[in-house]
Amino acid sequence: MKVRKSEPVLFNKTQSAAFFQVSTQAFSAWDVEPVKKSGREVFYDLRELVAYRHENPDDEDGELNLTEERAKLTKEQRIKTNLERKQLEGKLMDVDFVVLNYTKMATALRQKLLSTPTKLAKDLTNISKPAEVQQILKDHIQEVLTEISSEQFSADIGIDVDRTLAKLEAMQATS
Repeated sequence: MKVRKSEPVLFNKTQSAAFFQVSTQAFSAWDVEPVKKSGREVFYDLRELVAYRHENPDDEDGELNLTEERAKLTKEQRIKTNLERKQLEGKLMDVDFVVLNYTKMATALRQKLLSTPTKLAKDLTNISKPAEVQQILKDHIQEVLTEISSEQFSADIGIDVDRTLAKLEAMQATS
């Protein structure tokens, strides 16, 4: 059985541009080779054009649509204005600010927790009653928690408490 190869459908430049709804000038910029020339006219295989368009969907006609561009600009300006308003209202905090403060706090907390065995080792060596050990550990943990929640601790590790609290209060007031 013979498989019959279909003949290519040929379009000239004007027909090709009209088919894809682009200008002939934009079509000329496409990277497609004509398959046939007849005098000054060139013809393109529709299958190749469809394949090119499928691989290059964003290859527009090269002309800006002023109305669309203005609409895009207006939308971006509205988004920017909304973000600025939310930041002024205290509903939006700077990510770098938050990450920096939490990183400082986590690092300081880690150091405090890692120093606990060294600080408590001598206090716990002579104690044989689990209840006494538990109370000493509980007291130390409470001491560490009290220390890390103080403004002095925050100041020691370089966190601007007033600025952070003001932002948080503003966020809560507007919620």
